[in-house]
Amino acid sequence: MDSTTLVNFRFDAGRKLLAQLVRNSYQVEAAFWLETTEDNLWLLYLVTPLVEQIGLAEAIGRLHPLLYGLPGTPLSLSEIRLIESGNPIAKDVLSLLERPQDDSGINYRGSRLGDLSIEWAYIYPESFYHEQPDTTTISEDLFRQLLELLSRGPGPHPKSKVALRDGSSFVGVPTSVSLEDDQPVVKFVVDSPLAPRVVSTLDIVSIQ
Repeated sequence: MDSTTLVNFRFDAGRKLLAQLVRNSYQVEAAFWLETTEDNLWLLYLVTPLVEQIGLAEAIGRLHPLLYGLPGTPLSLSEIRLIESGNPIAKDVLSLLERPQDDSGINYRGSRLGDLSIEWAYIYPESFYHEQPDTTTISEDLFRQLLELLSRGPGPHPKSKVALRDGSSFVGVPTSVSLEDDQPVVKFVVDSPLAPRVVSTLDIVSIQ
């Protein structure tokens, strides 16, 4: 395995571990790989308030079953360092995460983090530290609400405000549900030259 493949392998393993920690409510404020200058070791650092709250030994103890309970992730505790947010290394990383970023993470080419001399570091994006909403299914409450609106008798009916995942919204009356490309979509009557408007149920956040 060449060096680039090995690095990507580590990054992917760290991502899987981070997702496992988030799913199990193991608090993480930042996570990053770095290569040390002195001995060229790759280490995965996790910034967690648990170090201060319950102590380093207990934080490691809670990490252990989550790490080794994740199948197919070739990481060991010897590769992982837990630090608190007040650590100089953590302070530098948290400062970097405050800058505008995308979901590709941060490739940091500086020579130091805190008081540690490094070759370079990869910092996972801020969005990885929180459980992401499920955008592959419609919620039961929203589905029930849609059925109630669609089962009303002959109109006219009051318009509903429909909020979408992209932050936009519109006002309309739902009239039918159908499948397009194996995805359920809702047809709305709206006051627009684009009427009727067809929206995927997965794009709908709320209807009021």
